[in-house]
Amino acid sequence: MEKTYGIVPREEHYNCIIGLLGWAGRLKEAEAFINGMPVEQNAFGWCSFLGACNVHGNERSHKSVAEKLIKLEPENTRAIKLPFYSWVDVGNKTHIFGAEDWSHPFRKDIYEKLDSLLMQKKKAGYVPCTDSVAVDMNDSEKEKLVHHHSKRIVIAFALILLPYGKPIIVKKNFKVC
Repeated sequence: MEKTYGIVPREEHYNCIIGLLGWAGRLKEAEAFINGMPVEQNAFGWCSFLGACNVHGNERSHKSVAEKLIKLEPENTRAIKLPFYSWVDVGNKTHIFGAEDWSHPFRKDIYEKLDSLLMQKKKAGYVPCTDSVAVDMNDSEKEKLVHHHSKRIVIAFALILLPYGKPIIVKKNFKVC
């Protein structure tokens, strides 16, 4: 990144890589990445890795990561339950979305785009992972909840309004342990 783009990686860049590897189930790679980082890992990265350990059932790593996190933030001993939002900048305006968000003026177009994307993904073999939905509901309701996640809403919205080929930068207020 530094050689190619002249950008010196910061903590948030490292946290993104940890999150991407962890949520993709590549926990050993994520842990190796953390251990090889040139900076001390902060709580955001450990929280992201801890969440991935929970989703992928890695109890051994979960315990050691939780201990490291508690050393960094002793007050952070339970899940932080805040509403999660995702947002994207389009033009000179920031558009903020929550899960199952029906408040945006483009909601009809957004949900049509979401449904279209889901059909395309399913044709390609996609099967929604609903294991991480900790709410007691049937599978189709869980699938809908995953499908209407704030990140997906933001991406559908951006695909509608941004020019083809323009990068979509999704931002989140995500810190879960």
